Amino acid sequence: MKSHYDFLIVGAGLSGAVLARQLSDAGRSVLVVEQKDRIGGQVATSLREGIVVHDYGPHIFHTSMEEVWKYVNRYASFYSFINAPLACYKGELYHMPFNMNTFYALWGTKTGEEARKKIEEEKAKENVTSPSNLEEQAIALVGRTIYEKLVKGYTEKQWGRPCNELSPSIIKRLPLRFTYNNNYFTDTYSAEVKGGFSVLVENLREKLDFAEYIDIFGDLSLESFYKTDQHWRQETLSGVARTLAGAMGAEITMDFTVQELSVPFYGAYCGQAALRMQPDTLYYLTGDLLDECTVTSFNTGLPTASFMYDMEKAYGKDPYEMFLSGSDALLTIENPNAATEKELVVFRDSFGS
Repeated sequence: MKSHYDFLIVGAGLSGAVLARQLSDAGRSVLVVEQKDRIGGQVATSLREGIVVHDYGPHIFHTSMEEVWKYVNRYASFYSFINAPLACYKGELYHMPFNMNTFYALWGTKTGEEARKKIEEEKAKENVTSPSNLEEQAIALVGRTIYEKLVKGYTEKQWGRPCNELSPSIIKRLPLRFTYNNNYFTDTYSAEVKGGFSVLVENLREKLDFAEYIDIFGDLSLESFYKTDQHWRQETLSGVARTLAGAMGAEITMDFTVQELSVPFYGAYCGQAALRMQPDTLYYLTGDLLDECTVTSFNTGLPTASFMYDMEKAYGKDPYEMFLSGSDALLTIENPNAATEKELVVFRDSFGS
């Protein structure tokens, strides 16, 4: 292993593979680290009895950017795929997202004007002016029929709690389409990779002469992850941090204090489990080093002061977004007490906080 790399990429998923490919093609040295014993991240696929299986749930490649579409077609073949999901309520089937086919099945309305009128009638009947919970918020947006048949059950399974116990801030809007179009996405291109997404990631990795992969699997255990989500637990990752630091010729010597967040954390698995799950507890690390660091976000294109821990988001709809303000596209973290002028560039996906 080399003692110096131009870039460190955390995670050998689709984003990491593309970045490694681009940087390597530009002649830069790249170090890629991956927690699993295979690459592909959340889009990883496998072939079982001749069937392509999406191991972490279904993914669909969709974009309206011609440049992006041409780029991915350099590394894999695609076939057109239209995502047109159906919701089943007590044996009745309804198209999602909500569109004219949905409204016709609900009320027999045939035009956008008729559907809008029906929805406004339902909203007026309930007359919810100041929603105090998610149930009231959804009814205020779309009326009781859509809420009862197409929002309530799914939402309660996802969060593991009754809708009248959830914050109204979780649902800001419910998109309504007054056209007969069942396509979930509105992008120009919507497709699946022939052979699965792992084929695309492997082809991106092929002949990646400048990249090396570090196995950190031995530093992880089941206790390193939340029970209700796929995220890492920050307070359990000292071994991983030391392995990464060692690979870059550095050493971690500082001490941290573990703090507990006083709100329950219902991760993504709560909405996927057949049985109700108990929430996790979020912990986070504090210390002089972290307190003195300056975090700047460039999510809007302009530098904006951000946070190591965004405590407003900690008490919002997704407490995990407290870490580095969630999935901001670009952040800088400056340590005023750094002993060297070295810079660490980390490319992360939305799970990398």
